[in-house]
Amino acid sequence: GLWQLDEDGARLQDDEGNDIATYNNTHIVSNARVMTGLAEQSVRANIESFRTYNKIDPMQMTAAMHDVYPKIDIYDGYLGDGYTLCTDLPTQGFLREGAEYEFIGCSYSETDVLVLNSSSSSLFEALASLSGSEDTASCPGTITKLKVTLSSDVPCTA
Repeated sequence: GLWQLDEDGARLQDDEGNDIATYNNTHIVSNARVMTGLAEQSVRANIESFRTYNKIDPMQMTAAMHDVYPKIDIYDGYLGDGYTLCTDLPTQGFLREGAEYEFIGCSYSETDVLVLNSSSSSLFEALASLSGSEDTASCPGTITKLKVTLSSDVPCTA
């Protein structure tokens, strides 16, 4: 909406009793920059259409044309704030207490997979609770937990 609201839906007001706008032109310009680098995409060949435009995925991002600078949000922060930067993460944070692992399926075709040695990996041992056993070959029907949170630090065994 045009006005910032309180929890109960009443308009927030500044010290002088004026309603506080949700956004202004600075916010509009900044958020418009999020969309820079988008260009119309060609018609797809794998859909039935008698039109000369693409309604499935009409825009494509051209990185060289995208505004890479920070964009402000309507709360006086920046879009993307709240996400930890990789440089701010602890070393080997994936082995620390509280690290979460989620089961994504018995087969996964991507290359971002961590392969663990079942005979010497402490992490493998901690994650074995997904199936209730260390038998990972018989994946179907053996998964009992979809998410595991490490209850303590796991030593690194390279």
